[in-house]
Amino acid sequence: MAVSEIREPLVSGALWIAAAKRVSGVVAAIYRDWNNRRQFRCLRDMSDWELADIGLTRDDVRMAWRHRLDIEPTAHLNQVVSQRSTLFETTEDAARRVC
Repeated sequence: MAVSEIREPLVSGALWIAAAKRVSGVVAAIYRDWNNRRQFRCLRDMSDWELADIGLTRDDVRMAWRHRLDIEPTAHLNQVVSQRSTLFETTEDAARRVC
């Protein structure tokens, strides 16, 4: 038996395993994105008070929803809240120094 005959089934089996991993990764990513967008829709049902409690406005939610499908809206909202909290802390520190 030649060495190439022994390796050939292993290579084809490895290719199938690699392809299956890629496909399962894509399916998992699609499901994760679909689930995140489904949960994101709950933000639209929140009142303005509830959104303010988590550092968002109604316009933030609208803008995040209008992004392309490959941009996850929750990641965009996390960025908005993070920027706002940094800005608020900077403004608050400046006010403390003045007073």
